[in-house]
Amino acid sequence: MSINLVEVQNQNWSNFCKYHVGDWHGNWTTFSSEGELTKSIQCIRSFRLNEDGTEIQHHNHYTYEDGKKESKFYGNYNKSMLRSLFLDNCFSWGEKQVDSGTKFFFETGFRYEQRRISVVGIYKNGISIDSVLVISEHIADFPDKPTSVVKQITGINWNGISKTITDDYEVSSSQEKTWTPLESLGTDYFTMHFSDGISISCPQVIEKGQQFVTIIDWQVLPTFWQRGVRKYDQSGFSSLTLEEFYKPQ
Repeated sequence: MSINLVEVQNQNWSNFCKYHVGDWHGNWTTFSSEGELTKSIQCIRSFRLNEDGTEIQHHNHYTYEDGKKESKFYGNYNKSMLRSLFLDNCFSWGEKQVDSGTKFFFETGFRYEQRRISVVGIYKNGISIDSVLVISEHIADFPDKPTSVVKQITGINWNGISKTITDDYEVSSSQEKTWTPLESLGTDYFTMHFSDGISISCPQVIEKGQQFVTIIDWQVLPTFWQRGVRKYDQSGFSSLTLEEFYKPQ
C-alpha cells in the first residue's frame, strides 16, 4: 500500500471519528415518491470507538411504531474497510454500480454541532425512485418533531466553496461555488423538500452506464447552507462533493 493511500485513508478515518462517533438519537421518517408518509420509527445509531482508536463498533437500536424494540449489530469498522466517504463533517455511502433488478440506494448526511441529518434515496428494482428515508438526529436525545414534507425551500444565490473526495480518497483543493436551486436540474430529476431545511434531488430513473448526480441539501441556519453531491459516471460512483454556502453580510 502506498504512503499516499495510507495518509488519505487516515484522514477519512479521522473525520469519521471526529464527527460521527457517539450515540445518535434519530427520528427515521420514510416517504413514498409521491410524498406520502409511509413509516416513522426511532433509532439510536451507536458508533463506539475502542481505546486505541483503531476500531469502531456499530449498533442500531430500533423502536418501531407498535412499540417493539430491536437491536442490530452492523460490524466492527477500521480505516481500511470503510465503505463510506467522510469529507469534513459530510458523509456518504451507497451502491457504487447501477444494475437493474437489484437494490440501489445512497445515503448522504452532515453533522453540525449536536445535530446530524441524512437522507437515503431508494430505487425500486434498481431503476426508478421508490422512497425516501429522512433521518434527523441529535447526540443527546431524540429531536422534538418528526420530519414532514414542505413546499419548495426558497434560497438565495449565496456564494460558497466546494471540495471533492474521489472514490479512492483523493481530496481536491477548495473551489468557489455559487448556489443554484435543485429545480434547475430539470424534470428528469425527482426533487422533494422537507422540514428542517432538508431536501433531496436525484434522477427519476437510472440505468447502467448513465452519468448522473444525487444531491442532499441542508439549510442548517438562516445564514448557512450545506450540499452533498454524489457523482456517477459511466463506470459507476466516482466522487462526493461538499458545498458550503454562507449568506452575504
